[in-house]
Amino acid sequence: MQVRQKKWAVATQGRLHAASSTILGIKSVKSLGLDDKACTRLRNLRQFELAEATKFRRLEIGSSAIGKHFTRILTRSHAL
Repeated sequence: MQVRQKKWAVATQGRLHAASSTILGIKSVKSLGLDDKACTRLRNLRQFELAEATKFRRLEIGSSAIGKHFTRILTRSHAL
């Protein structure tokens, strides 16, 4: 699980770094006519970040569901 969470964090940091760099160099981006390319790049990084987050969240949901299922089984066996 930590591997997927780390991949998500790395993707987030990469997107934030790219966004920050783009904002710092916005005059150059605009003067070179790279607005569309910069927007596309940031959009793609966000989509990648969301894909990594989805993998992690699905794993979290699955782990939670399995944990709750086993808790119910163990609780029932002790009640008998």
